[in-house]
Amino acid sequence: MPGRPLSYGPYEVDEGTQVALREGVPLTLGQRGVPLLSALLRRPGEVLTKSELIDAAWGDVAIEESNLS
Repeated sequence: MPGRPLSYGPYEVDEGTQVALREGVPLTLGQRGVPLLSALLRRPGEVLTKSELIDAAWGDVAIEESNLS
C-alpha cells in the first residue's frame, strides 16, 4: 500500500520502496522488517496478534511457528 511514509519519532518507513530510515539514514533490516514495522505503524496504540504480524510479514506463505524468532 504505497503512499505517504509512515513515521514514529525519528523513524520513517516507506512501504513503496521498502526502506526504513532513522533521521534520514537508511536502516539495515531483514526482509521481514519493513512489513512488520509498517503493520505496527498503521495501527498505533493497538495490540496486533501473532497471526496479524505473521500475515503482514509472510502473507500467504506457510511457515512453521518453530521457525519464528
